[in-house]
Amino acid sequence: DTDFYFTRPLERDPIEDIRREGARIAYWQIHVQGQRQAGFMDAAVSFLRDRRVSVRSVAFYARGRFEEKAEQLGIPIEDVPEALESATVVYGCLFGGDVRFFREPLYQDFFRYMDARKGFEQAGWSNQFFLGTAAAAFIFPSQVRRLYISGRHQESKIDCADGNVTEYLTGSSKSVFR
Repeated sequence: DTDFYFTRPLERDPIEDIRREGARIAYWQIHVQGQRQAGFMDAAVSFLRDRRVSVRSVAFYARGRFEEKAEQLGIPIEDVPEALESATVVYGCLFGGDVRFFREPLYQDFFRYMDARKGFEQAGWSNQFFLGTAAAAFIFPSQVRRLYISGRHQESKIDCADGNVTEYLTGSSKSVFR
């Protein structure tokens, strides 16, 4: 995004770190989002089921976490429609990826499958949802890397200094300070 900016000088080259570590996707911030993506999760889950692709990283699969919680609470997930539409979003303000990964047949097939559902035109799907699904199911958790870089995007701020990380993330309902 054009409204992201660094708040401290970079200590190391993050692109070189990503290459050295073998990451396929790197991100600055993720969150769970349900708006602007009507039908995305149903279509994504159908794609995964049809191709027998299992989720490798539950941290990037919001629906699965909601399904697990609903089961623990003894309520049908269908009673919480927001949970069915929620997806983990790899926020587009600062992310990187190995171009070869995005050209691989599985990712290309996923994109074509989703594009045929007209979600871009009719529901405003964005690349952020695709990145979350890719991080959840197409690569191993060790191939996804968090970028610990001091920066600010809209109402979110991450500060990295002297080995400490402070996050201030403003969500849809309340702020989170970690």
